[in-house]
Amino acid sequence: MNPRSVVVAVLLLVRIAAGGPPPLVPYKSGKVTVSFPKGWTVAQQSGMYVAQQDPKRSDAADLVFVDTAAGPQATEDKLLDALTAQLAPDFKASKRGPITADGGHFVVGDATVGGVKVRIGGLAVVADGKATACVLVAKPGDFDALGGLALVGLVAASMQGDPAQGPATPPLPTTTTPASRTPTIADITGEWAEDAHADQAYADSRTGQYTGYYATITSTKMQFDGKGHFTLKGRYTIASSSGASGGKVDLAGTIAIKGNVLVYQQSNWNAPEYFYIRGWDVLPGLTRMKLNGHYNSEADALKAVDPHFATNLDTFWVHQTK
Repeated sequence: MNPRSVVVAVLLLVRIAAGGPPPLVPYKSGKVTVSFPKGWTVAQQSGMYVAQQDPKRSDAADLVFVDTAAGPQATEDKLLDALTAQLAPDFKASKRGPITADGGHFVVGDATVGGVKVRIGGLAVVADGKATACVLVAKPGDFDALGGLALVGLVAASMQGDPAQGPATPPLPTTTTPASRTPTIADITGEWAEDAHADQAYADSRTGQYTGYYATITSTKMQFDGKGHFTLKGRYTIASSSGASGGKVDLAGTIAIKGNVLVYQQSNWNAPEYFYIRGWDVLPGLTRMKLNGHYNSEADALKAVDPHFATNLDTFWVHQTK
């Protein structure tokens, strides 16, 4: 079943709220275009999209769209169950079933996310070795006003292009930190933003062996005060072989740099975390730092001196300079 035909079937399943779903506008990345409600904030990486109605509001609606390879055991119901369970562990389905006799499944139910009662509706299509899923999370009244499953179907059907041709966003070039130039606490003073980064496979941090599919989208900023303290705020969405989850981050703590190892200590966490500094680039108007981790000990972090070890744990942080 082609995902574009989903919208026709979904419109037959639901009664669209007065006014119907909001107008959609295309979001283009590389050779792929997916349409989302006008004015929403969209982040994308490796076949996964997150659209936020208002990133500043914890009770605003979110849309998650995923298009990726399907494993041999993948089914539409399993995909929907994994997504809803990870987004809201207390999710209870009130309606679910096939979209058409040829394929596609939908689910609608209620849950509580961050203390807010929400309605979650999603659909999934697994065909030709690919899995496509779209989920809307919103307060019950907003869910209906936005069109509910009709909006989900329109977004799912809007995708144009073939993600299988390659990542929509080319990966940042790999860099290596020269042994003679590692950053200091003074070097990282100021605000840093995480460059949304994802991988389609992940490895065990101890062995480097493949253990499944992983993708993450973040909107995170970290502030270093130059005296060994930091604050970190942002939002994240994670999808993996076992499902999806998301939430907000608001942390504070201390940092230290020992050679090529950054030691990160949250104020509300007993054990420190260790990151290996794999890259340090000073570019015109921009400084970029590449971290690998986290690890539970300095010894484990030092294994990342091998540039091929657990590359899935790499993240990029950028800082604007004058």
